[in-house]
Amino acid sequence: MSHKKLSIVFYAFSLFFVILHLIYINSSWVNAEHSFVSAAKALINPDYTLGLEQYWKNQANPLGHPFVMAIFASVFGISSFAFRLPSLVGALIIFWVAYHFYLKNLLNKIHWTYFMVWLFVTAFNPMIWVYSHSATNDILPVGLVVLSFYLCFKARNNWYIHLIAGLIFSISCVIKWNSMLLGLGFIYLLFFNDEGRFVWNRTKLYYSVSYTLLPLALLGVYFAYIYTNFGIFILPEKYKTVHSFHLKGVLLNLSNYISFLGVMLGFLVVIPVISYLKKASSNKKIYYTFTITVLLLGLFSWNVFYHFKTGEMDFGRYFDSLLGKEGIAFIRVTGFILSIYIIISLVIEAYKKKSRLAFFILVTVIPFIIISSFTRPAQRYLLFVYPFVSFYVILILGNRLPRLTKWLGWSTAFVFSVLSFVSSYYLIETGSAEERMAQWASSKGLISETKQDFGVGHAGQYFYRNLRSPKKYLISIREQPPKDYLHKEDVYLFGKKIRSYYIFTLPR
Repeated sequence: MSHKKLSIVFYAFSLFFVILHLIYINSSWVNAEHSFVSAAKALINPDYTLGLEQYWKNQANPLGHPFVMAIFASVFGISSFAFRLPSLVGALIIFWVAYHFYLKNLLNKIHWTYFMVWLFVTAFNPMIWVYSHSATNDILPVGLVVLSFYLCFKARNNWYIHLIAGLIFSISCVIKWNSMLLGLGFIYLLFFNDEGRFVWNRTKLYYSVSYTLLPLALLGVYFAYIYTNFGIFILPEKYKTVHSFHLKGVLLNLSNYISFLGVMLGFLVVIPVISYLKKASSNKKIYYTFTITVLLLGLFSWNVFYHFKTGEMDFGRYFDSLLGKEGIAFIRVTGFILSIYIIISLVIEAYKKKSRLAFFILVTVIPFIIISSFTRPAQRYLLFVYPFVSFYVILILGNRLPRLTKWLGWSTAFVFSVLSFVSSYYLIETGSAEERMAQWASSKGLISETKQDFGVGHAGQYFYRNLRSPKKYLISIREQPPKDYLHKEDVYLFGKKIRSYYIFTLPR
């Protein structure tokens, strides 16, 4: 396919992606969106001090994303569209960078269908899809980091492009702290040659200032701002104890991250293993080693994933109940085992085949996952490394198994699209039900005396005021109606009731 035709296909798909998200971009706030939205409103209107007060109570994230949302709202008006648009832009940046990297470096080596497989699989990945229309800071910083890496790669000896790339990276750090953990990637791009060897260059040392001192300077300005205006030193006090330095906890978090990285690749996660076994087809020792390794990893990971759960390392309440404990453990064990072979493949490609892309992913992704394991884990953080790993698995390894990759890739894209649709539908319905419940309580004058149960928080913005006042009523999820409940809201998914929210009087 020519450049022109591929460009038409790519931009047509991007437009399709945007249109699908715009259909429900004005739906109710879900998860933590209300915190970011309230903070953005407070930045637009300084009199709305409650917005920032609640943000610091609910978030350990920096104010970078609310600042960006406030800028978009100043241009497009205060609306769900304006507040969710930055995330949609972040997703489009990821696609655009991958497209141009493929076009400039891989078009003549790898057939265009592999890029399209990557594009569909990535766009419809449930986590990419859901967070692409979310007013949270999960996708935009990923897009900015990817863009800054690409500009650093293309800049070579152009100081101005390095400066722009460093500024974009700095902004991503102020939007989400996790961006900083990818910083080693810039060191590799600047100081390592195509064979993965370190090459000292004083000029490139000057370039590295854009990716080190510039982010530190911007972060310094930000820290001074929040300390001066809110009395917060780096983080709110309640979030300064989320780090874990216990070996057991770190290893558990690390295992969870490795597992979910494999799950995020869908059926394509088997490609590294098959590629590995294909090369070893005439070596029985490798087959024995493979079998023993799988058994040992399976025994270890089953014990971990069946009995332990930490942080946000789950599939969501609906899918957790649908799959059951054994089903979830099986998926996570499979993801863990197969992800190990992705790491093995990266090491082989980097050190034996001198693949610069494999080297880059290795020195960028592995430190990110290890360092992230020292904090409260959340599968959302893997969004930072997913585009790189999926690109490597589909375009580099997948190119060696053409028929299998295409079959697995399109099957994964289809399954992901179904899961994304169900996930979005589920979130919209639950968010709408909670908002209706909060609105009912407000209409009856009960909202100041009502609190939400743990796990009920999509409509948190209704409960910002009078948090310390005595509470007489509770909004909670119940399988059976509480005695003498005042009101209920049902959640339906494809015509089937899956949940009921009740507001009832608290016992005295």
